[in-house]
Amino acid sequence: MKKGFHNRVFARVFLLNIACFILSTAFVTSISLDLFANEPDQTANINLAIEKIFNKNEKIYGEQLNFPSVLRDYYQTQQFTPLWIHNDQLISQAKQLIKIIKNVGEEGLNPKDYHFVSIMEILGDGKNLEEEDIFSLNDDKISQYIKWIGKKKEDQDIEKLADLDVLLTDAFLTLSYNFLYGFAESKSSMKNSVIFTSIKKRAFESSKGEEIVHSLHNAIGVNKMEALLYGYLPHNNYYNALKKEMIRFDKLAKSGEWLTIKELSKGKKIKLNERDERIPLIKDKFNLKCVSEDINCDVFDESLQKSVIEFQEMNGLISDGVIGWETIKTLNISPEERLEQVKINMDRVRVDSNLFDDSTKIIVNIPEFVARIYENGKEVLKTKVVVGMVSRKTPLVSGTIERVIFSPKWFVPDSILIKDKIPKITKDPQFLKKMWMKVYVKGEKEEVNPETIDWNNIEPGDVPYRIVQEPGGANALGRIKFVFRNIFDVYMHDTPSKDLFGKTKRTFSSGCIRLEKPVEVGEFILRNRENWNKEKIEKAMFSGKERIEELKTDEKVPLHVIYLTFSADDNEKVQFKNDVYGYDKEYAKILQMKKL
Repeated sequence: MKKGFHNRVFARVFLLNIACFILSTAFVTSISLDLFANEPDQTANINLAIEKIFNKNEKIYGEQLNFPSVLRDYYQTQQFTPLWIHNDQLISQAKQLIKIIKNVGEEGLNPKDYHFVSIMEILGDGKNLEEEDIFSLNDDKISQYIKWIGKKKEDQDIEKLADLDVLLTDAFLTLSYNFLYGFAESKSSMKNSVIFTSIKKRAFESSKGEEIVHSLHNAIGVNKMEALLYGYLPHNNYYNALKKEMIRFDKLAKSGEWLTIKELSKGKKIKLNERDERIPLIKDKFNLKCVSEDINCDVFDESLQKSVIEFQEMNGLISDGVIGWETIKTLNISPEERLEQVKINMDRVRVDSNLFDDSTKIIVNIPEFVARIYENGKEVLKTKVVVGMVSRKTPLVSGTIERVIFSPKWFVPDSILIKDKIPKITKDPQFLKKMWMKVYVKGEKEEVNPETIDWNNIEPGDVPYRIVQEPGGANALGRIKFVFRNIFDVYMHDTPSKDLFGKTKRTFSSGCIRLEKPVEVGEFILRNRENWNKEKIEKAMFSGKERIEELKTDEKVPLHVIYLTFSADDNEKVQFKNDVYGYDKEYAKILQMKKL
């Protein structure tokens, strides 16, 4: 991603534009107050109070600012002039901002992270209302609640106005970046794990920051705070579908009607026309309620089977219309758990909103075990994939496919040699020969007789040999390989183990991505090359001789490996996926933190 302005310079330009945007309409759109209407403007006193905030470098109302250095830079350039208070009046953009913060739960975020409680306490003249009372205020009541503002003579009152102004500015900044970037980002490490960090780490280092400045510049003189902020959110079927699911599960959670179904032991199944004590409650969950006198209430009938099949399809289960332990387990996932899953994925979509644009790309979603190819934003191919096992996770990476290799050789990585191959070699001296593998001393071309090597004395980190598997049907990479540059040395490829694509959970590789439809993927990547049709691709794949096709700049295709525990179709229908690597749990910890 391109770098934006230098942090300090960008921060000043960004906030200066905020000031122009808001203050340019202050006289027209401010909230009129009759209180002390004839008294002189207290702006100078508020300026001094704001300056004291940054001189003391203390918390405001017990809260830590998210962007203290950015705020300090801005207010210094403006001689600590308040941004949201003008002529002893709270401008209407501030009122709009407060309402947006109040309703930010609709985006799966928490109003507390945007100083909502402190802001409302200040506006309520310091009344320490219970948090539930504050959060129960609707928009009209908030308008009525904003009553304590204007000219105040006491130092304590002026300080509260200064606190309010700074808290609102910090809230605006935080909202802008959370709407644009999300709350947290995840990056794969070289230690088979993912590092989760606050999005604040890159807040002023992206070209998206320039977009904020540009939007604010164009919005000067227009009283549309909601349009400005909500315009930063993703606008795609994935995000829209999740918002609908959040409303649904929130309603379910608040209903208090959620009941748990008695678990089934593994191997036990409830089939069509069978009776079972669990059936009435299962029917109830699908709104197929039984009347008390119905003697067949505990029968697994066809109407229930239809609902079960649809449920299984929506949740990534085998849609066989049979109720097994896994279907029961999934039915027992509470609305609260689903709500958390929805919020986590909403944030991921905000973080990677650029992936849902109209560009050409390949996206591999690990929990879904699927790769999709998009041309100009339209899905043109979908294929099942096999990803890394939990102990050898496929990393979350982005790159560009730069070459296609037909009839590839496989250079066995040292880690796989130590963990997988040496145990097989020591058990069966003919293993290498059977698998068409040759042994070389690293850096040399002459083949080594494997029987002369003491395989038991080879240590991790000190492997002197290189094993190469020749092209052919037994080759671990299959007959075609797609290379994209990344630090983890993973790639997409064909596989001889076609049977694994029939599995529901496909975590079997050592980190690379195996494709069910490698020929079709090759056709797409080489679609603009003359004569590179399916026949020619398959001929090169089965030639037995390695052939490398380097892609020209305009032929290279971006590839993104992502982690979303759901999918959504064009009709915004959601299917939930299992958290195969446990990343949702780690992500939840970030979202539950009070601060960035």
